[in-house]
Amino acid sequence: NGRIYIAEQKKNRIMVINSDLSFYKTFTDGDPLLGSGHLNIPQGIAISSSGSVYVADMMNHTIQVFDEDGNFQFRFGKMGTGPGSTTAPTAVAIDLKDNVYIAAAATVSIFDSKGNFLHSFGEYGSEVGKFGQIRALHIDQDGVLYVGEWGSNRIQLFKYDMACTRILI
Repeated sequence: NGRIYIAEQKKNRIMVINSDLSFYKTFTDGDPLLGSGHLNIPQGIAISSSGSVYVADMMNHTIQVFDEDGNFQFRFGKMGTGPGSTTAPTAVAIDLKDNVYIAAAATVSIFDSKGNFLHSFGEYGSEVGKFGQIRALHIDQDGVLYVGEWGSNRIQLFKYDMACTRILI
């Protein structure tokens, strides 16, 4: 729809502006203690092909999903360690198949568009294929995943086949 979605961390809401940079609306009421549909330090935003807005909700340790007008749809993820964990997520990206990539600490987890866990990779380290604190994710039209790290000042690139086999570029 040409709109720009901005995570306002201190106000715990999403601001939406039109492509001409005029204000459109905000969503969530900024009360992080109310649970589903209420953000607590939103970090990253990605929009699916259907227009759903996926928000990395850092202090609720989940991904919250809204329609393009800000109506709450569902949430997924959990605090903890291991497969499917989204403890303090910082970034989100969506590929052309609407798979959702979530950065949480030094791990990238992949979910389908409904929040079902598919695969994860990563651990702390400075070697190639390991991560410091991930702060940005991007997937280009060729399916290349760009992982931006804070502290180590680098971007690593990955590509996946249908079986989610990691291939470092």
